[in-house]
Amino acid sequence: MVFLGNLSPNISSNKSDIVRCLVALKLYHSGNRAQSLPSLKELKNFSNKFVKEASLKILAPPAIGKYPCTNQQAKVNDVIITLNEVEVLDKKTIRLHCSLKNLNQKDSSDLSYETHDDRGNRLRIVDDNGKEFLSLQTAYVGGIHIAKTWNMCPRVRLNPMEETLVYIDFPMTSEGSHAFQFKAGGNYSGWQRAYGFNFRFPR
Repeated sequence: MVFLGNLSPNISSNKSDIVRCLVALKLYHSGNRAQSLPSLKELKNFSNKFVKEASLKILAPPAIGKYPCTNQQAKVNDVIITLNEVEVLDKKTIRLHCSLKNLNQKDSSDLSYETHDDRGNRLRIVDDNGKEFLSLQTAYVGGIHIAKTWNMCPRVRLNPMEETLVYIDFPMTSEGSHAFQFKAGGNYSGWQRAYGFNFRFPR
């Protein structure tokens, strides 16, 4: 819910713009974003203070900074994947900070990751407007990187009990979006299942 605070319209405000804004806000909060977002995007450029600020509270991107995550873990075979925090680098880019840990005390474990020539196996996020964004780049700190072969995705190999950090960059989510789901698909041969995380920016 977006709180409007001290945005009371003055007597000289254009009543039709205010009504239109209130209707768009009601549609947005009732889940009908397909109808509300086009109006809000237009209203944010209006001169009326109430209309402009109420629209911008919905449409503004999250503030630059780091947002810690809690209880965001997935287990794939012997590897625990943890989403530690989401960082807004700028108005166009967000970065996911993850850690991987191999729980196997005797054997190494592999985790496949995306290739940029294969859309079907790319890491992605889907925001709460239904827009999908593919990863821009992925960086691993540690682990052994194994190149793609004819029947296997590229993967990172962790030694017994080894832990590594992963940084995944994505384009900024769409206007009016306040949350997203991170999705990682399973690999070709089926030995690795798909997994994902949900995240909501504080407002």
